[in-house]
Formats: sequence, C-alpha cells, structure tokens
Amino acid sequence: FWKKQGWLIGLQQLVALWVGRVIYRHRTSPTSDDWQFFMRHPWATGTFLGFLAFVPVYQTPSPLFAHAMGAVIVVSGCLLASSLLQDRLKTLAVALVTGTGILTASLQILAFPPPLYRVYIVLIGLIGIPTTLWMAYRYRHRPEVLRPGSFYLLLRLGSLLFAISLGAQLVGYTLLSNRLLQSGVQTFILIMVTVMLFRLLRGGMVALVRRLRHKGVRFFQNYGEEFQGKLLFLVKVLLTFTALAALLPIWEISGPGQKAISTLLDYGISSDDFRLTLGMVLTAIGVFYIAMFFSWILQGALDVAVTKTQYVDQGLRDSMKRLLHYLIVFTGFLVAMNLVGIEIRHFAVIAGALGIGIGFGLQNIVNNFISGLILLFERPVKVGDMILLDGDYGTIRKIGLRSTIVTTLDQAEVIVPNSMMVSEKVINWTLSTPMARVRLPVGVAYGSDVSLVLEKLLEAAQHPRVLDHPSPSALFTGFGDSSLDFELQFWIASAHDRLRIRSEVGQSVDQRFREVGIEIPFPQRDLHLRSSDIGTLDPGNSSG
Repeated sequence: FWKKQGWLIGLQQLVALWVGRVIYRHRTSPTSDDWQFFMRHPWATGTFLGFLAFVPVYQTPSPLFAHAMGAVIVVSGCLLASSLLQDRLKTLAVALVTGTGILTASLQILAFPPPLYRVYIVLIGLIGIPTTLWMAYRYRHRPEVLRPGSFYLLLRLGSLLFAISLGAQLVGYTLLSNRLLQSGVQTFILIMVTVMLFRLLRGGMVALVRRLRHKGVRFFQNYGEEFQGKLLFLVKVLLTFTALAALLPIWEISGPGQKAISTLLDYGISSDDFRLTLGMVLTAIGVFYIAMFFSWILQGALDVAVTKTQYVDQGLRDSMKRLLHYLIVFTGFLVAMNLVGIEIRHFAVIAGALGIGIGFGLQNIVNNFISGLILLFERPVKVGDMILLDGDYGTIRKIGLRSTIVTTLDQAEVIVPNSMMVSEKVINWTLSTPMARVRLPVGVAYGSDVSLVLEKLLEAAQHPRVLDHPSPSALFTGFGDSSLDFELQFWIASAHDRLRIRSEVGQSVDQRFREVGIEIPFPQRDLHLRSSDIGTLDPGNSSG
C-alpha cells in the first residue's frame, strides 16, 4: 500500500496545506455568510476538505489507515461544526458523539478484549441515555425555543438508540448492540458532513454569482437569485441521494461504495417484458428537470440578448420565450419517457387515450391551449397591450398555457381563458401603435358665442402630453335638448395615460369657460299638467 499509493498521502498533505493557506490569506475578506465558519478555522478547513476529497481515491486501504483518516476528518469536522452551530449545547452534543465514534472504532481496531468491550458498551449506554435526555430537556425549555426542532428530535432518537443498544447488550445480543451504536454514531457524523458540504457549496454559489454581477454579466444581474435557487435545489437532491447511498453500508443493507449505489439504483418493479427501477425514474426526473433548467437559462439569455434591440418589443420577446420553452420541455419529456422504457411509438396509444379524454371533458383545456398558441403566433394581443374587455380597461401582463392575465386600472388581476381572447370581441388600444385619440364632449348654454367656445376648446388642448401632430380639433356637433353640443378631439402618445390626460384637459376647459363667462347649462325639462291636477292643487278648492 505504501509503495503503490504513498505518493497520494503526500499529495493529500500538500492539498490540505494549500487550501488552509489560501483560506488563511483571505480570512478577513468579505464573503458569504455560509463561509464564515470555514474562514474562522482555515487550517481545520484545509484538513477537512483535503482529507475528505481523497477518501474515494485510495484503493483497498488498511483498516488502521482508513480509521486514522476518518478520525482526522471527524475531528476537523467537529471543530468546524462547533463554529457553524455557535451553541454550547449543540457543540457539546457533537463533541460527545464524535468522541464516542472515534473511541469505539479505535477499540475495535486495537482488538480490545470482548468482555471489556461489552462493559464499555454498557457504560456508554448508561452514560448516553441520561446525558441525551438531559440535553433534550435543557434545549426544550429554553425561552427562545418555541417548538421542538430537528436538534431536539435527534437527541430523543439518540437516547432511544442508546437504550436499545444497552438492552441488547444486557440480554446477550452483542453484535446487534455494537451495530446499533456504531451505525447511529456514523449516521450522525454523515449528517454533519453533509450539512457542512451543502453550506460550502451554497457559499461558493453565492460568491460566484456576486462576482459575476460585479463583472457586469447582465444575465446574473437580472436572474442571479433565481439561478442560484435552481442550482441549489439540484445540489440538495444530489447530496441527499449521496447521503442515502452512504447510509446503506452504514446499516449493512448493502456493500460499500459503488455497490451501495448500484443496489439503491437497481431497486424497482418488474413485469413480463418491462422493468422499472429507481435509477430509471431518477434519471428521467433528472433529464426533465435539466430540460426545464436549460429552458429557463435560454429564456433568460434571450431576454438579455434582445433587450438592447429596440425593434423587438416585449410581446414578441415573450412569444419567442414561450415557444422555446414548449419545444425544450416537450423534447425533455420525450427523452425522459424513453429512459423509463416508453418508446416514442407507444405515444400513439397515449394519443388515442388522450383523444378519448378530450372527447369526454377536456375540450375547454385543449381549446384554451390551442388558443394560447394562436395568440403567440398571430399576436392579436401581446404582453403590455391595453385592451377593453367587458367594459373594463386593462393591461395584459401574461399569456399563459391556458389563460391570459389582465390587470385592470384598479390593479385587480382578471384571469381570462385564451379561447375568449380569440373568439370574442376584444378592443386593443395598442395593437399597431400606442397612440390614441381622446374625445371630450362638452355642452354650453344656448346663446353662447360658438366661435369663442371653439377657440377656448383648442386653447384647453394645449397640454404638454397632447400631441401636435395630428393636431387637436374642436367640432360643433349639434343642437341638444338643453345645450349646444361640442366635442374636443386630441391625440396622446400612450393609451395608458388616456383617462388621466382627459381629466386634466377637462379641468382646463372648465377653467377657461369660467374666465370668459361661458355657461355649461343644467338640463332643461318641460312639465305638463292636466286640468284635473291643477284643480287638485288649487288652494280654494276645499273638496276632500
């Protein structure tokens, strides 16, 4: 072993020293909060990462060498865990568990006499049960602890494990007692290492995204937080799967290393000519998630790339992104189905079953989906357009797979089925141009100077948001029941400002009319009375 792999030991020491040196030099630099417990102990971090990285590299190491490496990793990890937890009770629990694990493994490697080893296991149980219960009691009755958490649960499970191990040892099941104690301690250490690795990777991602933002990478400036969240989810899944695979040999469910992973992946169900395993399902889910993730990255990159292009509006951008998303996700779905054994030719049967389902009750869903594709291709309405729908003005915020979301002027979000946007009448104020004409009807009293009214209406249209071309116009529209009717027409640059500008111009019209004495009359109505009614109203009539 020393002749063939001795150089790996030297390389491992160099890597550990190099990592510790780098962290020591940058320990005062601003960094992610997830890296603070690493930065406070640079040499322990270097030892932990350097030794942990070389664990799968060594081939058939001796038990003593493997135990020595494990002890170094556990001790350095315990120091880092105490810095991470920053809680005396939790730090004490970590120290007791790791110390028990190292001592137990050392006694086994040193071939401790079995009678004395059994006495040692009994003492561990007698000490561990009251200690874990006391720690759980102290933690539960802290003022800041409102409800039991994961640490409290681990302590209670630890006390139960110590009790079962002690009972098994007392009744003569020595191997069971030893296995329970060792597996429990190793499981706790595995959880601790997994948590620290996750914190390390999360801190690295935060630092990477922050660095790319400072360099001006627009994708990470706009989507850095979302990218980090999606990637962290993938890291969580991978670490969880790795931890589960490592638990199998710890509890002697399968062999060590690759054999444990193979056992976990090969677990599944079988029929005559079809077999579905956990590995196939996880691979299919992974491919589909990667397709979703890749689609999201491409949509973000496309959004960033065309933002600088002035002639590409938001609606076209959203249509391109949506169609690209559908294409990539559908491709990923086909590949995922093929990985689980469902070939593309089998989709003919699925399509037939889907057709029957559509005939029985999915017509509306399919209708809305096809209508959504029509909206994306034909684009009679697009994101950002101002429309008049059922008498309400609103702005289109999103065109989805089944429905379109419209935000009204009251900031209420109306969910409109896509089929309604295609088959029914919808007034789009901004389809080809954002310009809009505003019409303001006005009535003045009979006898007013018509030319003066037209002049004042045009003066009122001299608003900073009213366009000069096309120019405003004032029209005499007719003789009303109570007034001479006029209409002021003018153009504005954006239909979204229609109501506000109309209100301001209306205030200006009222002010100018008041200045020159033009009266806006009240409605006039004729009252017709019958002779019998007049007799009833005569004061001299005393009848009744």
